[in-house]
Amino acid sequence: MLAGRLPFQGDHDQTLIYSILHKEPESLLKLCPGLAPELDHIVMQALTKRLADRYKTMEELREDLAAIAEGLKPLKAKPRPSEPERSIAVLPFINDSPDQENTYFINGVMEEVLGNLQKIKALRVISRTSVEQYRDSKKSVRDIAEELGVNYIVEGSAQKFGNAFRLRVQLVRADPETHIWGDSFQQKIANVEDIFDIQIRIAKSIAEELKAVISPEEKKRIERIPAADLAVYDEYLKARSYVYDGRREVMTKALESLTGAIAKNPGWAPLYAGLAEAWLWMQQNAYEQPSVAGPQIIENLNKALALDPELAEAHYLSALIAQLVEWDWEKSEKEFLKALAINPNDALSRGLYAQLLLILHRKDEAMAQRELAISLDPLNPFMKLLDIGTLLQAGEYEASLALAEEALAEDPDNFNLNQMIEIAAYRLKRYDKVIRAVRYNLPFALEEEAYQEIERTYRESGIVKAYAKIVERLETYAESQPVGFHDMTFRYLVAGQPDKAMDWLEKGFEMHDPLMTYITTPARYYDGLFGDPRFIAICEKMNLPLP
Repeated sequence: MLAGRLPFQGDHDQTLIYSILHKEPESLLKLCPGLAPELDHIVMQALTKRLADRYKTMEELREDLAAIAEGLKPLKAKPRPSEPERSIAVLPFINDSPDQENTYFINGVMEEVLGNLQKIKALRVISRTSVEQYRDSKKSVRDIAEELGVNYIVEGSAQKFGNAFRLRVQLVRADPETHIWGDSFQQKIANVEDIFDIQIRIAKSIAEELKAVISPEEKKRIERIPAADLAVYDEYLKARSYVYDGRREVMTKALESLTGAIAKNPGWAPLYAGLAEAWLWMQQNAYEQPSVAGPQIIENLNKALALDPELAEAHYLSALIAQLVEWDWEKSEKEFLKALAINPNDALSRGLYAQLLLILHRKDEAMAQRELAISLDPLNPFMKLLDIGTLLQAGEYEASLALAEEALAEDPDNFNLNQMIEIAAYRLKRYDKVIRAVRYNLPFALEEEAYQEIERTYRESGIVKAYAKIVERLETYAESQPVGFHDMTFRYLVAGQPDKAMDWLEKGFEMHDPLMTYITTPARYYDGLFGDPRFIAICEKMNLPLP
């Protein structure tokens, strides 16, 4: 091979296919600076994604190669302008209705259009959370596209008067700003099919304009009409808007709306998936105990999958539970891949799949999935946090620390950011940063006097003695309050007390702590225990690859 490597990289089928569909191969002139530019033109023409631009026959390719060999210019191959990636962001639709209570409905239409586009593998579609930041924005299409890293923008506005609905949508190329396609839709809404017919037509039109091939399976998924009547679909849209709110009283309304909708239409899978997600966030936000929320999550998830095996969000939740709760790596990967087959543009599924791959010591694949994930939802604070954590789990301490410190500038007391800074800085032996970070990520508030004592101990006697002081306080706290195994294990290791660290790791296994899944990742949090027979025994029980 001219470059000594393949033009498209990927250790896993999914990442390789994505590279082939979405990425351009690196110029041979970058990899082999002494190469004739004309040979680069030939190779790039042979690899172009547009069939019409490739060599029509092997004879044409042979003639150009022969011309290069004789010191002549190739006849067919020409330098060509790079084609823009089919990357797209659907901005929040403007509600032109006099009644602003219709906003949830307009948002639901926008989400369904976005969701249909996300099902097309040939497109890279930015997630809702990132585009939501541009609601009511006065920024230009070009500026928004640049911030999101896309080439195309979809804009829309809608009105709803009773059962009458009007929608205007346009597709714009960002640079140069060019109107590519637009259409208006107006009709009475008698049933849910009327709404979905419009949404399906929009997605197909956009894909056609961008020359994005829609596979038969993708077409089938896009054209599915929900098994729900108009009233139930309306309740579903309201409930989804409640779930994203985050406040306890509003999330409670989401549970009530979904439960009421199920009573009217018990055969529609997204209602159960919505309930599972709502209960998951109730538990995540500490609004409900795991003993109460957990069974609700599992029950509703199983119902959703039984009713609709093609529901992407149900497979994502199933993958997450298999990873963090059941410790079933094979099932988790199978469910992640199923979710991504249905929705290849699901940023969260890709981001969490990356972490599963790190658990399985498949770092190259993990980093490819991590890159895809952040490109699909670049402005989502949670995705940024997940990205930093993935880099840390991968052992990329410098990159993780740099991004964490950048995010910390906007939120200095953030528990999760300081926790990741503590670990990354320790691995890099930047102990001043470790001591600053630990102040904000202990399970209890550290008073000024106590912090000053720890800092003074560090300056006078070093990091090991300082952490001995920290674990003393953690031990006192753990006598009356629950403490996660990681809080104790990592810090006992820094304090030079591996036996106590191992005792707490065993407690984590007994408690089935979800963080146990990360004990052998490339981050090497617990490398001081890797030779301990008790550590090896736990890894074998969890079916984890040994470090």
